[in-house]
Amino acid sequence: MKKTIPALLLACVLFACKKEKNAESNEPASDTKVPVKFSVQNLLLSQEDMSENGRVQTDTSLKRFSNIYYMAYKVNSNYENTNVSYISQDTVNNKSNFGVISDSLAPGTYTISLAATTEKLTVFGQGQWIYAQSYLGAKTGDEYRMGEFFHKMTTVTISAGDNPSAIEVPLERKVGLVKLDFKDALPASDPNGQVDFYVTNVCRSFTISNEQGTQPHISYRLTLRRTSQTTWEDFLVSQSGYTVNINLNWKDKVTGAPMSKTFTNVTIAPNKKTIISGYLYGAPLNPGGGDYSLKLNQTWSSDSTVLSIN
Repeated sequence: MKKTIPALLLACVLFACKKEKNAESNEPASDTKVPVKFSVQNLLLSQEDMSENGRVQTDTSLKRFSNIYYMAYKVNSNYENTNVSYISQDTVNNKSNFGVISDSLAPGTYTISLAATTEKLTVFGQGQWIYAQSYLGAKTGDEYRMGEFFHKMTTVTISAGDNPSAIEVPLERKVGLVKLDFKDALPASDPNGQVDFYVTNVCRSFTISNEQGTQPHISYRLTLRRTSQTTWEDFLVSQSGYTVNINLNWKDKVTGAPMSKTFTNVTIAPNKKTIISGYLYGAPLNPGGGDYSLKLNQTWSSDSTVLSIN
């Protein structure tokens, strides 16, 4: 299997703004904005070793990602972390500078949130929203699909007259992967080949302050994307102690009679793969196991725990 170590280089350059002098109004010197740089260099902190030859293939580009989100928070007079700056980029409107975010901030201490994802998300918490009420959520009507999602928070203190060097901020994967692999799946064009594979109890958003998924509910459903004739997969944002139900619905390949199977209380955790594999229509002779197996890949590496379902 192909294995990658995705790597991301974002240079978030905050430019100094020249303060205008006004004879009638004297702004305090501390309001002068100064430059600071954020460099998000290593997108993935753990390695994936899934290929047969054991070699690691490195991708240092942003080509897999379509959206970047940046937010800065500062403590206000009520001792609440309030959003003071928000910038987003996508590969449609920011072709020439995608991955480079420019901003300017006054001296002070800030909490910085940086995210990269393969999906366009909805942002909650701009303007005067406080830090604890800031979320990144799936688009309305898109089945709570967050895509492959990386995030990191960092704290920086800016002083007047500073000219700091770049601050390295490695992003971390905040989603788990659910993958179905059925070796005897019929093509979608077959009269009995249509399937409905989906996950329920999906987290519908990501809380920035604690870097976890929020508001999972049994009614929140995500249909797994078909990536080949035999595989289906998608990414899920997770939270501590979080489990989902994986629902399989298909037809008998001869009679067309409805068939179904549900895996309940399946754990989803950041940077971990959950794989269900086997045969929809019964295992062939001597396949070396039951009809289904559930694998929990703890490190996205070649080491897996296999649980026999049948």
